[in-house]
Amino acid sequence: IIDYTSKVAELEEKLKSLNLKISTLNIDSDISVKTDRVDVGLLDSKLSSLKQKLNLIINENTQLILKQKIYRQHQDEFIEIQNDKQILEENLIDYVRQYDLLTITLNYFRQANENLKVKYRAPLQQAFTKYYSLIDGAKELSIDVDFNVTVSENGKAVNADYYSKGLVDLFEVCKRFALIDVLFDKEPPFVILDDPFVNLDGKKLELAKRLVKELSNSYQILYFSCHNSRQI
Repeated sequence: IIDYTSKVAELEEKLKSLNLKISTLNIDSDISVKTDRVDVGLLDSKLSSLKQKLNLIINENTQLILKQKIYRQHQDEFIEIQNDKQILEENLIDYVRQYDLLTITLNYFRQANENLKVKYRAPLQQAFTKYYSLIDGAKELSIDVDFNVTVSENGKAVNADYYSKGLVDLFEVCKRFALIDVLFDKEPPFVILDDPFVNLDGKKLELAKRLVKELSNSYQILYFSCHNSRQI
């Protein structure tokens, strides 16, 4: 790059020197002096042109510095994005691995649950039927491994929720003891009944009391009631 500033300074110094020499010439002396006249206007024009070029170069240099700064900022952002991308890719690999592991575990649990249902379906139905027959042997009931009770009436399976609240409470008590029979085949636990027959009428209440007395022969039962009519 041409050092225009030095050139301008050099030309200005030459111009001053020539002007000084011209001013010191004694044109009225007897000695005939020949001088080459300097075109000051031409020098001023060249000087102006050089200054314009210098300003253009300075502006271009300023623009280049600004672009360089922007490019460096973009470069830093790109490096940061690359680092974030690498972290996300590593996290994704870890998440996929965890997902695969959880999927395998879930499938094992589902299979174990199905096997458990198959194993306990028949014993649960048998125990439930046994306990409810102590209350009402006329109804034909079924219970699945999800503890949904259905009653067979006129060739149709009716959901237990269709019946009265008192009868549903009886279903629940029989369901609980059927589950205890299936799960605790060695040492039976003690059972807590907290006023379970509050919704029963007189006739069904007597049947429920008879059920609890029968169950007390096999289980230790803690029976709570808040009314004398439901005492056993």
